[in-house]
Amino acid sequence: MTNSRTRSASRSAALAAALLFTTACSSLPSAQLQRQQGALPSPVAWVTAAPLPQAQPTPSLAPLPTVTSPPATAIPKKEAQDSSAAIGLWNASVQSSAAFTGYLDVAAGPGAAEYRDQNNSRLLVLAQQNVAIGFAATITDVAGSNPEYVLFDKKKRVARSASGDPLLDIRTTAVQTIVADSVAQTAAAADGVILPDLGDGLVRDSNAPIYTGTKGFTSSQQRDAAETLLRTVRARVPDKVLIIGGYGWHDGSAFKDEYDDAVAISALADGVLIDEFVRTPISDTDEFKPEATWKRDIEMLSELSKDNRIMLLTTRIDSGTEPELVRQWLAYSTASYLLGKNGAHTYFQFDTGSSAWSADPILSAPLGAPTEEYTKLDGGLYMRRFERGIVLVNPGSDDRKSSIDEGYRTLAGNPADAAVTLSPHTGLILLKQ
Repeated sequence: MTNSRTRSASRSAALAAALLFTTACSSLPSAQLQRQQGALPSPVAWVTAAPLPQAQPTPSLAPLPTVTSPPATAIPKKEAQDSSAAIGLWNASVQSSAAFTGYLDVAAGPGAAEYRDQNNSRLLVLAQQNVAIGFAATITDVAGSNPEYVLFDKKKRVARSASGDPLLDIRTTAVQTIVADSVAQTAAAADGVILPDLGDGLVRDSNAPIYTGTKGFTSSQQRDAAETLLRTVRARVPDKVLIIGGYGWHDGSAFKDEYDDAVAISALADGVLIDEFVRTPISDTDEFKPEATWKRDIEMLSELSKDNRIMLLTTRIDSGTEPELVRQWLAYSTASYLLGKNGAHTYFQFDTGSSAWSADPILSAPLGAPTEEYTKLDGGLYMRRFERGIVLVNPGSDDRKSSIDEGYRTLAGNPADAAVTLSPHTGLILLKQ
C-alpha cells in the first residue's frame, strides 16, 4: 500500500513539473475592471389574508442575462504608464538593457528587470507563459494514465500545436489547477503575466482536436474552457496583471469571427495581446492585407482600447528583410496603430528579431494625444489629428492623393505640401511647424 501511494504521489509531482512551461521576467501592474452582477430572488408564492385563502403565485420574472465579470479582488496592482500623449511602446524579448536602446513602457524577456533598473523605474515587467500546451516530455505516459489531460485529433492521436507540442484539455479541473499554479510560479517575480495562447488549441480549423469521443469542441465549450481556466488563474494570482492573447484576439478578422466570446472573455483580463497587427507573420514580407481586412485590425484596436485596458500590439517582420521594406513596414504599421489607438494604456511593438530599429525617430514622434477619431479623406487616405500633428495611411494597392491643411513638416524637418500623395501600403507622420 505504501509503495502504491508513493508511486501515485511521484506521478502527480512529475505531471505538475512537466507542465511548467516558459519564461519569467520581472515587474508590471495595471488596474482591473470590476463589475458586479445583481441577482433577483426566485419567484415565491403568497397567500391573501381572507377567511378562505387562495394561493396566488407572483409573476415569473425574466431571467437576468449572463454577464462575464472579473472575480472580485481588493489587491492593488501597479498601474501601467499613461501613453495618452505618446506612441506607447513595449517589447516581448528584451535580452539586456544595453541591447535595447529605445524607450519602453512595458517589457518582457530576460533583460526586462535590468532595463527597468537602469532606464525606467516605472517599467511594467511581464512574464510570459503558454497555457494551451504541456507534458511534452512525458506525453506517452500522460496520454495513457490521464487521457483527460490532453486533446486528441479525429484519428485519436494526441493533438499538437503548430510547434508540435501536445495540446492540453483546459476544461479539466486538474489541468486548470496545474496551469494556475504554474502561472503563479512564472509570474512570481513579475508584475504580471502574458498568456498568449488562451484557448488556441480549441479553435483551430485544421486537424481539429476533439473533446470527447469523436466530437469536436462547440463554440460554447470553447468559451467555457477559456473562461473557466482564466478565472482559475486569476483566483491564483489576484495581485498580478493578466494579459491574454490567442482565441479571438490575434487580429481583426479573428476578433470579428469570435466577437461575442472574445469581448466577454476579455472583460476578465486586465489587457489583451494582438500579435498579428496589420500583418500575418506567415505571409510574404511584401504581401499586405487588403484594405477591408486591414481596417478590421484598426477597428478592433479602437474598440478594445477605449476602456483604458492594457493593449499590447505587435507587428512582426522576418529577419533578413530588405531594409527599405522594413522601413516601409515600420512607418505603415506605426501610423496604422496611431489611427486606432485610444485609452491611456496602449503600446506598440515593431518586432524584427533584433533591436536595430528600436530607436528610430518614428517611434518617438512627439504627436501628443489624439484630438479626433480617424477619418477617410477624399482621395482615399486615412487621417487622424493629434495635438501636435497628423497621421496619414494609404492601405490601398494604388497611389492615393489627398489635401491637408498647410503648416506641417516631416519628422526630418522638411515642409509638407498641402497635397499629399502616398504610395500603396505606406504611412506618414507630420508635425505642426
